[in-house]
Amino acid sequence: MGNKIVKKNVTFLSVMLLTIGSTVGAGIFFKNSEIASNTGSFAFSILAWVISAFAILCIALTLGDLIKNAKHNHLGYIGWIKTFCGTRLYKGFRNFMCYVFLPTNAFLISFYALMSLQDALSIFFENKIVLPWYIVIIIAFVFFTYFQISAVANKRIGIINNNTLTFIKFIPILFVIIGGITIYGITGHIAIDQKTDVAIQAASNSPVKLLNKLPYFGVIASVPAIFFAFDGFYSTAGLFEDMNDPKKFSKALSIGIVIIAFVYVLISLGVMVSSDDGTVIGFVSNFDKTMPGKIVGFIIMFAIFLSVLSILNGYAIYSGEFLFSLIKNNEFIFSKYIQKKINLFDSKKLSLFIYGIFFVIFVLCCTIGVFYFKDVYQGAYYDDQTCGIYQLCDLLSNWTALISFFGIGLSLLGFMIKKYKSSIAFKIYATIAIVMIGISTIYELTNTFYYLSSCITFQENNRSVSLDVYLIPIILKCVTLLAFVLIIIGPFLTINKKWKTKK
Repeated sequence: MGNKIVKKNVTFLSVMLLTIGSTVGAGIFFKNSEIASNTGSFAFSILAWVISAFAILCIALTLGDLIKNAKHNHLGYIGWIKTFCGTRLYKGFRNFMCYVFLPTNAFLISFYALMSLQDALSIFFENKIVLPWYIVIIIAFVFFTYFQISAVANKRIGIINNNTLTFIKFIPILFVIIGGITIYGITGHIAIDQKTDVAIQAASNSPVKLLNKLPYFGVIASVPAIFFAFDGFYSTAGLFEDMNDPKKFSKALSIGIVIIAFVYVLISLGVMVSSDDGTVIGFVSNFDKTMPGKIVGFIIMFAIFLSVLSILNGYAIYSGEFLFSLIKNNEFIFSKYIQKKINLFDSKKLSLFIYGIFFVIFVLCCTIGVFYFKDVYQGAYYDDQTCGIYQLCDLLSNWTALISFFGIGLSLLGFMIKKYKSSIAFKIYATIAIVMIGISTIYELTNTFYYLSSCITFQENNRSVSLDVYLIPIILKCVTLLAFVLIIIGPFLTINKKWKTKK
């Protein structure tokens, strides 16, 4: 991390491939069921993917001009906010990235990896392997600790991990696409449309969601989940200055996004035509009737497990580089103390300090998931406490992804307001991206607080229902959002207070 890096020319193909490699990961394998639940049909699920991919493509087409005028591309979209949106907003999103996005993603991806491993091993048993929640936490903690320390302490190990694991992620992609098309050719029907979706139809024994009133808004409701699947494509921004032809950066990024979108749509097609719940494990169940089929299913799920670990490794490398930059510039908690007590070029000691911060967030998230979340997750596959953790993982992944893309939208808006020189095409793409990010954000906020109101009314009329079934999870979802917002607007409140004092 502290070694001097010699810049080399980066080719058009390198940017395109790195965009694909840094983006394709956990989201596509875990979010299809949520999207199917929101939309209620195969056609609308695919439409949600296409619309979201178009929004992200518009963002990609603007990044050439955005990055060319930005001064802190090594910080990703946080650096763009610093350039185009001012110091206070930059500090808010910087704090969000440091203390929320990076540690919570390390937490949730560790558990998503374990979920895939558990699914893989369960293929050989009639009943799904149900581990006690504390065993689940211990195993996820091992994944979390290994990658968070090894990839940060020794970047070379992180790169080796990445090179070893990255190509494996394409194994399940090919299996799902080819297998789904084959199954559809045999059965002649779309599995996801054979099952009535309970999320769209209002049930008399549960609170009403906004989707029950506006079912066609399921496409918009799916955007945050799809954003999570695309999250990370902007991490190649730092390569702009190293390209042998920087003018082609936006084009290389855009082609990479188009390829990713095409692959994602094909995966969704493969899963939804062969699985009535929109999950990969539902797809694999088509093969688990015979031992050869079970072996194929195991290979698919185990490859997904390894591909999720590659994303965990990638985030660990990025978090190390990101936080190192902030510590060096006295922008991270205890930065001055670290610089006095720890040699910044001693990556092993520095990794332990960063790990300590992330460990606190890991323990906090586990505590909240185990004791306060009781929502249903994948039926009886896991015990109540483990269900709570996975429910929290879904909540965090959607909020963090949505806020990250909201930050990108603010960067584009700041760029346009400051009237930097740009083409008409840029203005069109930027406007489309800003509008779509804004619509999805407004809908998600409206839906969350509408459901809170619905849960309160339902609880008043059904006092026999335990509070932790509906009311507590939605309250925690709102509290989580408010906490994230306070972290972002905190610098505004602090600076305004100092200003008033001086005045």
